[in-house]
Amino acid sequence: MKSNIPPVLVMFFTIALMLIIDRYLAFEIINFDGHRLVAEMIFGLAVLSGVLALWEFFKASTTIDPHSAEKVRTLVRSGIYRFSRNPMYLALVLVLLAAAFYMGNIATLVVLPFFIWYMQYFQVKPEEKALTEKFGKQYREYRNNVRRWI
Repeated sequence: MKSNIPPVLVMFFTIALMLIIDRYLAFEIINFDGHRLVAEMIFGLAVLSGVLALWEFFKASTTIDPHSAEKVRTLVRSGIYRFSRNPMYLALVLVLLAAAFYMGNIATLVVLPFFIWYMQYFQVKPEEKALTEKFGKQYREYRNNVRRWI
């Protein structure tokens, strides 16, 4: 059930699919004045979310590698992790949303639910299982108080 594909590579693969869709299915409904500015603002939120998440992991001296749950030293619950249990994955979703707005093609949005499903099933759920095994009650309480995505 767990994926060995790094989440960032899944995001790049998804962007490649979006580019193919953009090229062959032109539904430029998102194409309004300022759609690229909206894309840049969403991308900025993605970068902010990702940087804040990485900063919290750096401060906690723990791994960001989603395939190395055994190397996790502490349960990070501070900063942006008070609002989302997965701000790094949320950042990837925001990058994809920004790409769709930048392309201006509403058809490219069709891949977003599949990306979210993939991340949920192959990344988030296995990580949650590993964190529950490692941190027990502490993680269950965190999970009950902080939303998975936003």
